[in-house]
Amino acid sequence: MIRSRIRSYSARRTYFLEEELDLSGLEDGLGQFHHEWNREQEDPSAVLVDVEFETEQLVVLKIYQEVGPKYPKTFSFRIDDTEDERDGVPTEPELSQINYHQLKTIRFQLEILSDETEIVFTESFNRWRRTLSHFFDTAFGVDDFYDKLQERTSDIAEKIEDEIVESVEERDESIEAARETIEAHRSEAIDRIARLDIPDERKEDLKTRIQTIEISGSEIFDDQSIETQEFRLIATLDGLFDSVDGIEEGFREMIKNADTESQSFVLTISDRPVQFSNGLWQSVGAGTLPDRDQRALEIFFDDENDE
Repeated sequence: MIRSRIRSYSARRTYFLEEELDLSGLEDGLGQFHHEWNREQEDPSAVLVDVEFETEQLVVLKIYQEVGPKYPKTFSFRIDDTEDERDGVPTEPELSQINYHQLKTIRFQLEILSDETEIVFTESFNRWRRTLSHFFDTAFGVDDFYDKLQERTSDIAEKIEDEIVESVEERDESIEAARETIEAHRSEAIDRIARLDIPDERKEDLKTRIQTIEISGSEIFDDQSIETQEFRLIATLDGLFDSVDGIEEGFREMIKNADTESQSFVLTISDRPVQFSNGLWQSVGAGTLPDRDQRALEIFFDDENDE
C-alpha cells in the first residue's frame, strides 16, 4: 500500500544503480549509519532513518534530519506544569524562550530488480547529498553514490524526439507529427490516472494539467555544426509559424543541421517550459515546476505498467 502511494501521489524522479543492493542486512546497516552519524560526529544534525515498508525485494525509507535550532518565545504557562496552567490563562503571562530543532524529511523507495536497483524519490535530493552519500556508503557499501546514480530515461520522451527529428528530415509536418504523438500518450496517461489510488479531486487536477502539455520549441547549445553557442525557441509553434514569415523554414534547418547531442526540445505544461532530450526532462528557466506539474509529467512520461 505504501509503495503504491509513493508512485500515485508523489514520485518525483526514478533513478537506478547498476547493482543489486542487499536488503537482508538493512537492519545492521541502519544501526551502523545511526551510530556513525549521531554518535561519532561532533555536533551532528541528528538523523533518523525509519523503515515504513519492507519486503525481500523492496523497502520504503523515510529520513528525518534536523535543519538547525530555533529559539522562539512563548508564554511560560504553556510549557510549565504550574497551577496557573491548570487554572487557565494567567492575568499577566510571563515570557520564556524555548529551543527546538525543525526537521526536514525525504522518502524514497528501493526495489531490487535484475542486475540493478531502482530508486524512486518523492523529493528533490539536492539538500540531502551529504546525508544520502553517507547513508548508502554505510548501509549498503555504495561509495561514490552520486557518481553511480543514473536517472531512468523515458521511452516516450525519446519517441517524441525521434518523431520530430524524422519528420523534419523528411520535410513532413514536424509539429503535427509531434502533436499526434503527444496526444496518443496523453490519452494513455489519462487512463493511468483513472486507475490510480488517489481521491477523485486529485485525479481531475492531474488530468487537467496533462491536457495542457504541448510541443513548444527547441533548444540548441554549443553546437559547432551550426556555429552557435545557444539557440532557443519557445512558443506555441503552429501559431508562431503562421504569424512570422520564414521562421518555420529556419526552425527546420536549425534542427536538421544541429548535432543531436547538442539539441533538445521543449514542451509546456500549464504554460511552463520543460526541456526534454535523450529520454530525460527538466524545467527550463528560473524557479521550479509546482509539485503537481512534476507529478503530471512523471505520469505522462512513464512507459511502465501500473503497479
